[in-house]
Amino acid sequence: MNEYTAWREGLKKLNIPKWDDLPNIELYMDQVVAYVNTVLEPLPMPPITPAMVNNYVKKQVLMAPKKKKYQAMQIADIIIISMLKPVFSIEEIRAAIDQITVNDFPKNAYDTFVDALEDRFNGIMDTDFADDNLSLQLMRNAANIIYNKMEAEHLLDVLSRRTPVKTAPLKK
Repeated sequence: MNEYTAWREGLKKLNIPKWDDLPNIELYMDQVVAYVNTVLEPLPMPPITPAMVNNYVKKQVLMAPKKKKYQAMQIADIIIISMLKPVFSIEEIRAAIDQITVNDFPKNAYDTFVDALEDRFNGIMDTDFADDNLSLQLMRNAANIIYNKMEAEHLLDVLSRRTPVKTAPLKK
């Protein structure tokens, strides 16, 4: 099995927690950061920091914690924001979450997004346009973008190691 195939097979084993698998107790900031980073660790995503979470709250992208404790909804938002941040602005992510949850409960919307992402990791690419459900189509597209970015970065890494390219310094 070549390196690329092994990488693709590894994605099939990833398990992004569904809503009911998220911590059912309120967590303090350090617990939230540790939990989300554990979820993201198998993915080529930058880890989150308390400063990032505080910035999301400050920018009103994330609901403020109650008595410094975060609930499942906020943890789900942080996971989604963390996965989408490398390809979308924070404002675009918040707008998408708001649009999707306006007609669906956050739990259902989060689980649908995780399903779309796991489908994509498993090589399932639903090409039927969900004209009757634009929210579903938006989640599928976001899952595809996350996957495509990860795949492109992995392919570039594999190619760079196979055939290192000597680059000339840029002229000033």
